Amino acid sequence: MKDTLHNAVLAMMLAAASTPFGVTLASPGQSADHAISTKEMHERFGIEVQGIRPTAGGYMLDFRYKVVDSEKAAGFLGHHLVPQLVDERRNARLITPAPPKVGPMRQTGAALKDGRTYFVFFANPGKAVKAGDPVAVVLGDVTLRGLTVN
Repeated sequence: MKDTLHNAVLAMMLAAASTPFGVTLASPGQSADHAISTKEMHERFGIEVQGIRPTAGGYMLDFRYKVVDSEKAAGFLGHHLVPQLVDERRNARLITPAPPKVGPMRQTGAALKDGRTYFVFFANPGKAVKAGDPVAVVLGDVTLRGLTVN
């Protein structure tokens, strides 16, 4: 119980350090032209989605993906990428916390490796997104739709 409370408080502090509110409204004019399926993500970008799960007592969401083709993934993933998770029920965007001492809470490598699983943590203020909720992940100008929080 003490560890769970400690993790939840830590997650809230990290989320608060990255932005005043942690959530911004999605752009109303955003085009769905770049929305792709998980199969297309695998074929075009060499990435296989492993899942999205609540973590840190529900105050964060853990997005996991596996690199299946490092050459394709290298051009798509990197430090320039600003991933976002879209809560499709509330039309809200969740960001990746970036505390000053730790940096962005996501894993990127200079050299991606085939078969390796990588992660991105998204702030989930107020535990707004729960298991079973429909979400989309925005990676650069590509939106991966049809995902559900486990």
